[in-house]
Amino acid sequence: MKMRFFTFFFALALAFVGFGVARGQAQVTTRQHVVQPGETLYQISRQYGVTVAEILRYNADIEGNTVKVGQTLQIPTPLPATAARQLGATTEYKVKRKETLWGIAHAHGLTVEELVQANPEMQEPGYALKRGSIIRIPTVASPTASGKTNAVTGKTVTVSGATVTTPVATVPPSVSNATSIVKVAVMLPFVGNSGVKERCTEYYRGFLMAVDSVKRLGQSVEVYAFDTPAGESLASVLSRVKAAGVQAIVGPFYGDHVTQVGAFAAQNGIKAFVPFTSKAMDVYSNANLCLLNAPEAEKWRAVVDLYCDLFPKDSRLVVLRTTKGNEKAFTDYMSRQLKAKGYSVVSLWVSSTDEQYLSALAADRRNVLLPDASDPSTLDELVPTLTRLSQAHPERLLSLMGYPDWQTYISGHLKSFFALNTYIYTNFYYDGYSSAVKRFERDYRTWFHADMMPIYPRMALLGFDNGLHILEGLARYGDAFSTQHMPAVPYQSAMHFVRAGEKGGLINNHIWFVHYRPDGHIEKIEEK
Repeated sequence: MKMRFFTFFFALALAFVGFGVARGQAQVTTRQHVVQPGETLYQISRQYGVTVAEILRYNADIEGNTVKVGQTLQIPTPLPATAARQLGATTEYKVKRKETLWGIAHAHGLTVEELVQANPEMQEPGYALKRGSIIRIPTVASPTASGKTNAVTGKTVTVSGATVTTPVATVPPSVSNATSIVKVAVMLPFVGNSGVKERCTEYYRGFLMAVDSVKRLGQSVEVYAFDTPAGESLASVLSRVKAAGVQAIVGPFYGDHVTQVGAFAAQNGIKAFVPFTSKAMDVYSNANLCLLNAPEAEKWRAVVDLYCDLFPKDSRLVVLRTTKGNEKAFTDYMSRQLKAKGYSVVSLWVSSTDEQYLSALAADRRNVLLPDASDPSTLDELVPTLTRLSQAHPERLLSLMGYPDWQTYISGHLKSFFALNTYIYTNFYYDGYSSAVKRFERDYRTWFHADMMPIYPRMALLGFDNGLHILEGLARYGDAFSTQHMPAVPYQSAMHFVRAGEKGGLINNHIWFVHYRPDGHIEKIEEK
């Protein structure tokens, strides 16, 4: 099994000094452009008929919208001529009460960037969209017959400032072998004041941004949004989903809805992508279910596989026991699997003396230390001991291994993570220093006049990554959806699907090892 590495770099003194990113190239239909003297991103975008935003999306290493002479850019395939916007042709539109740039843009099949380009005054400092203002709407060439749809009106969902009456996006298809129109129903709890509603709303916003990205490459998309509160029957909603003729459902949120949605998907020959719960065991018997968040057993299996690819058999796993032990089931599984594969595995208490640690550590080979608890107090107790041992006994090669939760402890432990050669296994990685993520956050703020919630994982990024993979996969691969490659480097959450048994559906078992190297680099390691 091969591995792929994505490397990042931190320049550390007493605080962060800088951050750079090197990422793999997007696996989509692109062409290469080598930047010439005097060229700007805007000039290059005009040359190829794409937007600056699209070039930035497929070139995550561009810093500050500035390109360098000799730099090689990946340019995505532009819209075909029959679907391109008629340059300079506009119609006038009168702004209504409480309308936003995002809402107006999507109501007219535009991106926010395209709307702003047609109204240069919007770029001036202090500009505010006001009721009664007259703005210009770029026109679109007439769709071909294959691009026409009989839209079924879904539920109108108000998403904090933007009212979206589905379908939210329809443009002509881009390539002859693509599905002419991708129709998706999003079934999540949008109404109410709970944290669930807030998370689902942000996830849906990210999904809509993925719709926008796919649109700009020329694919027709229709999205139907339905509110699905806890404890209510989905019969009425599913009847409207059936009338819409969708190819896929994204949802539901609640576990007790999964069986009903899964049965509907199987009966109607469509896919149901369940984004949140990992406990939908119906996936092992329902070929139409797709779990985007893998069950623990599948994650653990992927962790063991990647561990064995990364660490040689002469390394040693040292399991550190605690009184909390909230990850004991995982460390017990790791111990059994690695022993069966011929690895050396020992255990001792986190509170052990330095002498007891030294007796457990192998000399002149790698020791991977894995606590059986992921809480911050365990890390606070463990780090000073391992730091002291690694400094006093450099011949004992130490690596700390930890959990997805540890990403939330970065502010207090980043320097220690580097010093202790730390590996964190995770199915998501939020890189707040990435220029690509910063651009996404700015776009999100522009569209929705709000910041993303400071939670892990970031819901909007999750919605975008899920949406891009689902929409591109359905459009380009159809029934062979699970064989696709990610169309671009994900912002936060990648996907790799495996079949859940002979008669089961698909499970996203993608795992990264985020490696904090002693030289100040961070690399994401995954199966290739």
